[in-house]
Amino acid sequence: SALCAFRRRVAYANVGYD
Repeated sequence: SALCAFRRRVAYANVGYD
């Protein structure tokens, strides 16, 4: 699902920024 992929992408971005 696109929503799952989006949330996963956001999670990866969060880790990248942190």
